[in-house]
Amino acid sequence: MKPKSIQLLLAVALATLAGWAQAVAVYTCSIGAPTAFSATYSTSSNANAALSIAVTCVKTGSGDGTTIVATVTPNNGGNPSGNQNRATATGTINYDIYTDATCTTLWTGSGNLTFTFGGGGGSTQTQTVNYYGWVPSAQTLLPTPGGATIAGTNPRTFGVSINVPAICTISPVPSTVAFGTYVAFGSALTANTTFGMTCNNTLTYGLDIGATAGGVVGVVGGNSLYYTLGINTTSSGGSNPLNGRTGSGIEQNYFINGTMPAGQAGACAAGSCAAQTETRTLTVTY
Repeated sequence: MKPKSIQLLLAVALATLAGWAQAVAVYTCSIGAPTAFSATYSTSSNANAALSIAVTCVKTGSGDGTTIVATVTPNNGGNPSGNQNRATATGTINYDIYTDATCTTLWTGSGNLTFTFGGGGGSTQTQTVNYYGWVPSAQTLLPTPGGATIAGTNPRTFGVSINVPAICTISPVPSTVAFGTYVAFGSALTANTTFGMTCNNTLTYGLDIGATAGGVVGVVGGNSLYYTLGINTTSSGGSNPLNGRTGSGIEQNYFINGTMPAGQAGACAAGSCAAQTETRTLTVTY
């Protein structure tokens, strides 16, 4: 992940009074370490977090009152696409920084903090900038001003980490592999059904439709007709299981292809027997 930067710019307004000598006062401001933004990406709900950064201004020496205006501004991170903030690993995930808890107002401009010091000896003031990180769901800095100095590390950086859980979904789901009517000692039958897999980009997964007891279809009523099933990206052939598949982030289509060999006698005591069925389970491993 590439870091974002938050920069600090200072403006100093000195109060003067004709006829009086001004005592020397020095104003130094610094920004603290920002809160790290850590979120877990979800396909169903947005992720957000409350963040903050402290700005401290110190007056040393004495003199009349002075106003320090600190301008705090973020950049678009290390992997921007225009103004869109993006975290990156093997791919990119969009995120953004907002000024409100409901994440409706992007923090794209500056945030001004005003520090007003009275006359007399030195003093310290600290103010906090509150902002909010946001990762949307479902996804396929600085000059030194005159009159003051910026102390410490500037700009500051904070890390952005987004966890992307391994996810695979089956849609559309497979329907029935319908062989139709088998004629005893007759020709072979073939049939198939299709389904779709959507998995994270680069995620390795496997598909398995399991085994039937003895490879016999028609366990209800005992028609005893043998068949085989295989998984493939085309409408014939295939293997079970089918391993070593790689997700692309978009739907990938598969066929479950069935073959019932020719020349089987089957078991049917009447001239015609009712259709028999068997349930198989498609399992995805990743």
